[in-house]
Amino acid sequence: MTQSALGYLIILVKVTFIACQKLYNCPLGWESFESHCYKFEFGTAQSYQDANSACWVKGSALVSVNTRQEFEFVASWLLRHDIYNKYSWYTSGEYYTGLIKWNGDGSYTNDTTAYLPGILPDEKRKQKYVIFSFSDATQLYELRIVEGYTRRQYICEIPLKEVSRIVQINRGFDYGLPPTPYNKLEMGPKIALQPQNLIVIGDSPLVGLECVAKGNPQLQYTWFKLAEASWIEVSVTSDTRYTFSNGRFSIENPVETKDAGTYRCKMENHFGSLISVPISLSFGRLDQFSPNTPGPVEATLYQGTFLQCNPPSAKPALTCHWYKDNVFNFIRPELQPYQFISSNGNLYFSEVQDYDSGFYHCVVTLTGQPGDQISVVQPPSRTSKGIQLKINGATSSEYGPIIHNDFINVLPKPALVGLDIRLECFAYGRMPMIYSWTRSDATLPQGYRLSDSNRILTIPNAKMEDEGNYTCHVQRVMGSVTAAKSIYLVIQAKPTFIIPLHDMHADEGSELIWRCEVQAKPWATYSWYKNSFPLTSVPGEIEIRENVLWIRILDNTRDSGMYQCFATNAIGTATSGAQLRVLSFKPNFAKNPLSPEILAGEGGNITIECAPEAAPVPDIKWYHKGKDLTLIPGGDDRVSMTTEGSLIITKLSQEDQGLYKCIATNINGEGEMASRLTVASGFSISRYPVDAVVDVNQTHFFYCEASYNYEVFELVYVWKFNGRIINTDQDPFYRKSIVIPGSRGLYILNAQFKHSGIYECVAQTRLTEISAFAQLTVRGPPGEPVGVYAANIRRNSTSIRLYWIWNSVSDHGFPITYYVLEARTNYNPEWRVIETDIPSEMTLLQGVDHPDRRSYLVRNLSPHTAYSFRLRAGNTLFGAGDPSLPTSYYLMQPDKPTISPRNIGGGGGTEGTLTITWNALNREDEAGPGFGYEVFWRLLNTTLWSKQRVGNVTKHTATVGTEMYFLLYEVKVRAYNDHGDGPESPVNEIYSAEGVPVVQVKNVRGYPLNGTSAMITWSALPDSRETVKGKVIGYRIDYIDADYPRGVTDSIFILEQINHGVVIGLIPHHHYWFTVGVMTSAGTGTPSERFQIPVDEFAPSYYPEIVWVYSHGPHSVQVKWRGIKSIEFAEATLLGYKLKWWIAGDDIRSASERIVGKVFEAVIDGIQKNNVYKLRIMGFNRGGDGKNSPTVYFTLGGKVAFDAAIAEQVLVGYDCGEMPHYQIYYNTLVMVIGFVTMLRIS
Repeated sequence: MTQSALGYLIILVKVTFIACQKLYNCPLGWESFESHCYKFEFGTAQSYQDANSACWVKGSALVSVNTRQEFEFVASWLLRHDIYNKYSWYTSGEYYTGLIKWNGDGSYTNDTTAYLPGILPDEKRKQKYVIFSFSDATQLYELRIVEGYTRRQYICEIPLKEVSRIVQINRGFDYGLPPTPYNKLEMGPKIALQPQNLIVIGDSPLVGLECVAKGNPQLQYTWFKLAEASWIEVSVTSDTRYTFSNGRFSIENPVETKDAGTYRCKMENHFGSLISVPISLSFGRLDQFSPNTPGPVEATLYQGTFLQCNPPSAKPALTCHWYKDNVFNFIRPELQPYQFISSNGNLYFSEVQDYDSGFYHCVVTLTGQPGDQISVVQPPSRTSKGIQLKINGATSSEYGPIIHNDFINVLPKPALVGLDIRLECFAYGRMPMIYSWTRSDATLPQGYRLSDSNRILTIPNAKMEDEGNYTCHVQRVMGSVTAAKSIYLVIQAKPTFIIPLHDMHADEGSELIWRCEVQAKPWATYSWYKNSFPLTSVPGEIEIRENVLWIRILDNTRDSGMYQCFATNAIGTATSGAQLRVLSFKPNFAKNPLSPEILAGEGGNITIECAPEAAPVPDIKWYHKGKDLTLIPGGDDRVSMTTEGSLIITKLSQEDQGLYKCIATNINGEGEMASRLTVASGFSISRYPVDAVVDVNQTHFFYCEASYNYEVFELVYVWKFNGRIINTDQDPFYRKSIVIPGSRGLYILNAQFKHSGIYECVAQTRLTEISAFAQLTVRGPPGEPVGVYAANIRRNSTSIRLYWIWNSVSDHGFPITYYVLEARTNYNPEWRVIETDIPSEMTLLQGVDHPDRRSYLVRNLSPHTAYSFRLRAGNTLFGAGDPSLPTSYYLMQPDKPTISPRNIGGGGGTEGTLTITWNALNREDEAGPGFGYEVFWRLLNTTLWSKQRVGNVTKHTATVGTEMYFLLYEVKVRAYNDHGDGPESPVNEIYSAEGVPVVQVKNVRGYPLNGTSAMITWSALPDSRETVKGKVIGYRIDYIDADYPRGVTDSIFILEQINHGVVIGLIPHHHYWFTVGVMTSAGTGTPSERFQIPVDEFAPSYYPEIVWVYSHGPHSVQVKWRGIKSIEFAEATLLGYKLKWWIAGDDIRSASERIVGKVFEAVIDGIQKNNVYKLRIMGFNRGGDGKNSPTVYFTLGGKVAFDAAIAEQVLVGYDCGEMPHYQIYYNTLVMVIGFVTMLRIS
């Protein structure tokens, strides 16, 4: 590796934030050893990656054990403090054979035997992370190596000279301001909800995109659309169909040609702005199945077979189901285990019986990709024509299991972190058969599920560690014959932040290094933004290196604002945003005043804290009775000053009494505060615990220190919580600090709500004791409302009143501001949010004896539906808390329907009919018994409506007469029940069924393209009712080999209104007869007259055998090859050669191409530095392109050696429908990628 590349990696590892030259002691909760600070994270078990991230967020790194003394310090600390739980603890170490790399500081340990007795050189390869673990054999903590997926405790470390980074990370938005309630603090935008991709399906009257952010003052939202690589603002003035409400962008009657595209949202106030991730608004479609009847599938009795769905073109995705003969007979593999419906759409039979013969229909339904929204509740579906399954007789025999070639099938493709991954297995064979799954490199993932007779293995919420080799085992019960098949499951991940950006409140003139990091596969690229504009490096000021932003000297005018880190890979994009406040103000003591009077015991010790807020960090001086004490930070005299500025006096005497003044000075001015010290005989508490507020899961420290004469008194500290003594040896949430003077007190670790209360510090001698009290309030999401019930259900009402009790104790330290109401029904057991922001003041009951009672009227409920409710309370700081217990079910009174059917449509069907369709209402919207639909239709521009009540269905076919084919009708639908009619739907226009065309296509001609294809042309027919009795959907080309007139006639379908089509797969040097017929949804018209075309000779059978690549120019290479020397019978004369080259890892469809004559060398241009390319060469003639030469890899320097056997190709496909745009062939080219990486680093 080059020197520059090494320096670059070192910078990435050592991300520092140098505030100034002032030295600090270790922060509260950190342990000190030599020149480093250590944080032992109890009760917060994490994986290795998450532990690494957690330390980075604190400004530190996982511990690096560089010396034997450091090893003994950590091991002995754990032995003293973790002897009961005996946890295991992550370090930053990664183990290699005979070597440990400490990622925390980039150092290495070569000799593992000196102080790492637990490290064994023969550990398994996958186990590589170094931990501290308790040994039952030695009763000591030793180092072991393990895998990194298990959640463990962890240890953070930071050099003492870099502690200022932790100090600044712990600052909040109130730093430098007078004491201010949190909800009054001003701050820039924080994204709470990113917009999602939206798929518009059908005629949606209104669709919306939404982004949600928080900030103070109020945020302004702006939406942009990507147009020709530029982001253009969209507004009401640009289109009157647009409406905006806060962060919601709505479009009335969306149109694909106008509205499809990529959008993003900007949110801003005077502090700056953030932008959302780009999202797509696209339009889904589901074409029709082919109108032609599929050919029958013949199967042998007691043998296996399958039926192909061959779904129509669709986007974004499809789900598939099957039924046999009629819609009341859907295929249910859970009842017939010899049948299996795969996610690829096909229906499989392990073995067929006589009763399996019949006509099978494939039903496809449009759906979205994971994470996408769909604009309709009930998406459209299509049903294929019947596929006949014929069973031929045979005798029963034992056979199988034979695992089908389509399996193991993985869904989704690609398999992504966070999704449920489904592995399917299916085998032919005599039933019964037993399926099971194993994993060769580990146990099956936690929480895995087996379903469909164990043929489906589901991995819920997949993680990167679930990647591995999975095997499906099938055993036939009769005969105990087995089969097995394996697949290596590759799991990819869209970027997810493991180290997000955090708000920074930094001193002006200091240095800032900001780091973000994501988990992503394939790897992510990073970009940085400030106030929604791309951020680039500025020499001497700002440096950007991938995921690290380095601002050398902070300037308030230039650097304050909102920053974002974007991470993008082929799967998706993620962003993390934070605010940078560059601060400069003189010291003040508003939040940390000195106590005016301090009483201390003669002969004892005293610590007087001086902790002003200031930026930059101030210099501290102490005065006693007006005289400068001239103290040096970090001194150890009887009267000394800590590195943070606190005054420590030991062995107190009467001469130490008097007024002490702390003066803090920085470039902006000075602040001062004084305290009078009185020294008395006996002992007293000199440093009291003070009331505090801490967020849930955070750690708090209560100071408590007595001043006394150590030569006279023996003193111990006892802590009580709400009057009960705390046993710090048994309770893992508490730990006493009694060693370091000035830092004696009690830690409350990972504080929970139960820890809110009164804490008492008791200093005891054998003769007497004194106490000091402080209250701890643990803030967090509110508790759950209690006693929720409903009453006052009135007849013919859609409202119900809820009552509950709210006690301010459940506020959890921060007043609630709103409630969230959730409900479930007898028709839908899933909890749904029905009201998101019920102001708390609206729930107060006036004039009642119980001020803790609350009430709210819930409106617009569905009649004849039973509801159960639950409530969550929320506040502006932490959001909503846990839900209350659910209420009983309350049945609403029946009424007439209040909602009209949606997505009125139809068309198609048999000639002489009008088919009308609509989406069924939810069961909750039926509103009462006797439910059904009433359908209305009339010919366009007429006045009289025809109508019919059709019951509870979603389709009606009306007879209008064969002469009324393909005419425009107006249709509408309404719901009804025993209590009356509901509202009518909007009127929609549809066509009646088309007639079968009788017109013949004219002027059919054609010519050969090469040895296996031909171009067919014809005169396109007018797309009119008069000509084709409907609308042309395409043309059908039938063809037969003229040399074998009794052979099979083949067909292709051109699903466009064009006048030509290409037929492929022909036999070279043969003649073919062609006919063309027009297609409408009603069928295919009369075939045209026949036309005969001769097909060209064969394409070249051989390829250039030896290929050389040489360096040629700054952007070109020279290619030489050994040409094709002979041709086969019926092969056309060679015309020349084609060269195709493309970047390794890209799809071959991106290849560049050059055509040359019958020569044996060529120069290709446009070759870029630091890329590896693939090259293939083929001959061509009149019959087409010949075979490709084997792949050659080259760079600008020439050909490179590469063993293709190491490259694993992962097919990223799409089984049931059209492939999404981002799913392509992705090659894991280990050797090539490593080579490219070395080039780029060097």
